[in-house]
Amino acid sequence: MKEISPYVKLIFNIICSFIIFMIPNILVRTISDAGYSGEMFVSIYVTKTTIYVLILIIIMVSVNKFFSHFEKED
Repeated sequence: MKEISPYVKLIFNIICSFIIFMIPNILVRTISDAGYSGEMFVSIYVTKTTIYVLILIIIMVSVNKFFSHFEKED
């Protein structure tokens, strides 16, 4: 596990980063399809984007800490 953990962390970080960049595009389509516009659109967009990105960052840090445990020398 010690040998593959850096690669697993790297792949997971790349996937999460891709998702973080896709969130705004997905949210724009969903919120505009729901019929919101103007200030309501902006407030929903900013709130949802912030929450989703923070959740993904927390998951990324947790996974990195989990796999860092295997890299330590005993």
